[in-house]
Amino acid sequence: MKTIRTLIATLAAAMLLASCQGDKVVFEGKIIGYNGEYTEFFLVNPEGEGFIEVPFDINPDGTFSAELEFARSEYDARLFVDKFMFCTCVEQGQKYYAEFDITQEGVETNFRFIGNGASENEFTRDYWSTFGFDYAFLENAAEVKDFTAYKAMVNSTADDFKARMEEMGNDGFTEYYTALIDEAVGRYSLYFPYLYLSQTGQMPQDEEYEDFLSSGYFDGYTDEQFSTLFNKVSSVVSVLDMDLCKALKIAEKTSENTNWNHFLMTSILINRLQVMGPDGMEEAYGYYRSVVTEEGYVNQIAPNYEAATCLASGAQAPQIEMEDADGKKFTLADFKGKALYIDFWASWCKPCCEEIPYLQKIVTELGADKDIQVISISIDEDSRSWKKRLEEENPTWPQYIATEAGLKAVSEQYQINGIPRFILLDRQGRIITVNAPRPSALTAQSLKELLAK
Repeated sequence: MKTIRTLIATLAAAMLLASCQGDKVVFEGKIIGYNGEYTEFFLVNPEGEGFIEVPFDINPDGTFSAELEFARSEYDARLFVDKFMFCTCVEQGQKYYAEFDITQEGVETNFRFIGNGASENEFTRDYWSTFGFDYAFLENAAEVKDFTAYKAMVNSTADDFKARMEEMGNDGFTEYYTALIDEAVGRYSLYFPYLYLSQTGQMPQDEEYEDFLSSGYFDGYTDEQFSTLFNKVSSVVSVLDMDLCKALKIAEKTSENTNWNHFLMTSILINRLQVMGPDGMEEAYGYYRSVVTEEGYVNQIAPNYEAATCLASGAQAPQIEMEDADGKKFTLADFKGKALYIDFWASWCKPCCEEIPYLQKIVTELGADKDIQVISISIDEDSRSWKKRLEEENPTWPQYIATEAGLKAVSEQYQINGIPRFILLDRQGRIITVNAPRPSALTAQSLKELLAK
């Protein structure tokens, strides 16, 4: 993820905003740089996973004036404008004027509410871009030396946000974000040993952290809360550069509840398989099986691990059926004789689209190289969205969309559950790695060096 930059655009607009009556929200303003982009509110679903969608119309010049109906005040309403996600707050019965600037690629802090809601939306902008999202917190976390200093940093940041809310005097808003902040403080506390391991290569020997684990901090958590917490921890651990076996040993001692520790170990391994593939997991998996004996957990990980071994370096790559924009079908076998750098993406995936300029740069650097072929395979279910994105980006390398059979192969045989994902195959169609570096971390020369290993 790119580091989120600070607000740079100077936005001007008329002031005013009185309250309205009832459950509707009057939402007016402008999207600066608008050029017909898809726009919609995504609201956290109070009933469970996923989002509730609230669309509204935008004028060709980017201005909008809409009456929107919300079932409740939405303190975390995500406004999507194409690849941009703005974290906002809108409350029932209120009128707002806001401006959103989409002229700077990847910058999602370029927005402001003028008048009503200004304080709350300045808060949501700052909270989510520095502390609320795990990736944002990790980007801003300094070098980890010991738990005392680390925990002081986490607590200080949390206290600063709570102080800002107290000045606002918005009780509903404060209640909502206080719960999020308290949950984040507990979660980030658990990140300490993994961050330390990632940065130093060593497991921490820190009495303060051990005291924290035995302090009863998580005693009030329900099974559901623990499950949610540990899934978030495992998602972060799975992408950090660290010794996986040591990470499992840390997870094994997270709580006094052996069952929950084994749940966390299982979740870490499953996420790691999905994100990184099977290479280098033999020792960690062996240790896991020597510790975790619960049939339910073993039955979750064993089939995934055994299937993933088919994706180890040197294995023949499973075929994927795909088609080009004209509907002509292809498989990976059609490219045999050339090394393949494969980009799995989708038109709706912001991190995927952020890689397009870097991928174009590599393609340009490769020029007429006859030994390496770059291809992109979309997993879009709607080919119209895929074609529209291609028209906007105009990539110069071959573009394909997975067929129904291709999507099944991507999910089941390649076990790709998150994108962007990049895979590198040799000239005989054998796997070099199912977790190749992203284009933003490569050059044409470093790609060739990977092929030569």
